[in-house]
Amino acid sequence: MRIVSFLLFALIVSGLAFDSSITAENKSRPTSFVGVPWGASREDTARILSARAGALAPDPLPDDPAKLELTGGTFSGQAVERWMLEFVNRRLAAASVVLKNDAPANNRYRDLRQQLTAKYGPPVRDGKPPLAASTEDKKERRTQQRTNPDQKLFGALTQWKFTPTLADKEPKTIELILGAPGGILATDEGHLVVTVRYVNEVFASPANRPASTPKPSAPDDL
Repeated sequence: MRIVSFLLFALIVSGLAFDSSITAENKSRPTSFVGVPWGASREDTARILSARAGALAPDPLPDDPAKLELTGGTFSGQAVERWMLEFVNRRLAAASVVLKNDAPANNRYRDLRQQLTAKYGPPVRDGKPPLAASTEDKKERRTQQRTNPDQKLFGALTQWKFTPTLADKEPKTIELILGAPGGILATDEGHLVVTVRYVNEVFASPANRPASTPKPSAPDDL
């Protein structure tokens, strides 16, 4: 009888562990960007973002095959200043959304962080955005800091990482950035803006790009 009870207990525990692993693997993932499948062309990206988010694309599209900038529209109910889209081998690999600075940036950052955490789970990192975008700019800003050591820097960064799973083999990253335009630390709190950046690491790397044509996927609100 004791042996039977022990076996039943072991089965229940293993079942609970199995269910937990399934739940962890089935958490929401950024399988698309606002309904645009990763690897989409510039034309399809502009068309879908225009239809789904009200973004405005230049007509005709610029010649640069690696970049595309759209303006206006909304992202998760927030007004957008611009969409900065990056393409590798003419396929969508990364996207940054800069929200309009028409509300307190700190509050907007906090609200979006809560929404993203509710959808994707706890972040892997809470920190600060970089001091500057390039090495030369970093050297210049460090010189300024030495000259003016009392100068305050403002900003925050939260990051989510999605490792490959059986259902989704493409690693991805989301960064929520509170900083100056360009996603760097700000020297003036009034210059803070909120940027949300998505990267599909498979498409962002030419060496790892898939050969197949991307299939349409369900839209992501965040």
